[in-house]
Amino acid sequence: MISLSCQNIRYPEREQKVWVASTLLLRQAERILLKASRRRTLLASKSNGSEVLHSNWLLLISFFTIVICPGDLHPEMFRKNWYWPGNIEMNGCPGDLPEVFWPTNFTRIYYKVVRSLECLLELLAPHINIFYEGISSLVSYRAVATGTERMSRGGDGKVVCVTGGSGYIASWLVKLLLQRGYTVKTTVRDPNDPKKTEHLLALDGAKERLHLFKADLLEEGAFDPAVDGCEGVFHTASPVSLSPPDNPQVDLIDPALKGTLNVLRSCAKVHSIRRVVLTSSIAACVFSGKPVNHDVVIDETWHSNPAICKELKAWYALSKTLAEEAAWSFAKENATDLVVMNPSFVIGPLLQPTLNQTVEMILNLVNGAETYPNGYYSCMDVRDLANAHIQAFEIPSASGRYGLTANLTTFSEVLKIIHENYPTLRLPEKSEESMYKPYQVSIEKAKTLGISFTPLDLTLVDTIESLREKGFLKI
Repeated sequence: MISLSCQNIRYPEREQKVWVASTLLLRQAERILLKASRRRTLLASKSNGSEVLHSNWLLLISFFTIVICPGDLHPEMFRKNWYWPGNIEMNGCPGDLPEVFWPTNFTRIYYKVVRSLECLLELLAPHINIFYEGISSLVSYRAVATGTERMSRGGDGKVVCVTGGSGYIASWLVKLLLQRGYTVKTTVRDPNDPKKTEHLLALDGAKERLHLFKADLLEEGAFDPAVDGCEGVFHTASPVSLSPPDNPQVDLIDPALKGTLNVLRSCAKVHSIRRVVLTSSIAACVFSGKPVNHDVVIDETWHSNPAICKELKAWYALSKTLAEEAAWSFAKENATDLVVMNPSFVIGPLLQPTLNQTVEMILNLVNGAETYPNGYYSCMDVRDLANAHIQAFEIPSASGRYGLTANLTTFSEVLKIIHENYPTLRLPEKSEESMYKPYQVSIEKAKTLGISFTPLDLTLVDTIESLREKGFLKI
């Protein structure tokens, strides 16, 4: 839910017009604010001369606030957190923006000050879909629920390809690319399978700018039609297995390695392609032979050793390592502009109707598991990863590998967050030995992509709400 409104702020005897955009990221908040908008007000009272929002019933609301001012902001405002959704009025303070004091169970506020509406729209473009109408000047813009013109988009007129479009990460990538105005050509193994395509065809902009192609990772030349005429290619298609496969070579290694090379060979035939973004994994970094513990920080210079992967029977890591090695060799030999994403565990809401393995792990934790892993968990939000892919394509200076993670936490902390938000869920109380070793991932280079990471509590809530909506979980 997002509201964007222009308000007059009265601050130490001066009045300024500012833009305030609030993105409410928790579904509990959406439901509560819907009730509030029907009532037209949130109750407020005076306390020491300040407006205090009665919010003990607001649960854990988290949101993202951006303030835009066409003039200069009073310096004190940089040290204040403000909240003013456009569809809610506070009693006794119309037109003013009071400081809001939040209860102790409130999680956090994320805010950023930017100087123009154009900057706001560009900043929000990867995350949300806003319609707006423009009149004549900056302060004349107003966000509305419907309209004919979309927000600022970086992909208008550009054509890109996403391989494996029905997958978990790829589906979000397709969604965000369409939101940014790109024409998207995406490959699926069976375009006639509704489980693979219906959720894609239902996306905003899909009718006009989404094109499906049939392609098999193991078939050389299969990706030629899909990448023809594209400026960029996002290769996400690759099998994922967190449990031992029956046949590692057939199930994981061949599709990852041969599939990557087949996609790159198709790309090499198309002169219009200026960059390929490859989805790898932090697993292609971790198994290097170096000691790994809580104090170790893994970065883009780490490369997994195939021999160690084989010795440990880390078949997924081996498939990603071999595929990435082959991709870099091909890129060097063929002068291909290649950028590689190396994310940690990826969770977050589902777009596709089927479960992927990383989200299934969360489902198992909340759906009757007797024990939980006694170890650390490094993860990130699927929406942030999709956005990182787009940024890696759009930013000319992007290059090399990018380690990506948002959180290093424990499974016990994950369960604690889930319990706080869903106290009726039956969660495991006993722990078991975990295969996951603690390590930190440097995101210093990732910061140059201009991406932000969704907090773990928001990602977990959105994941569970998605599982509920898709029918995988009853709450």
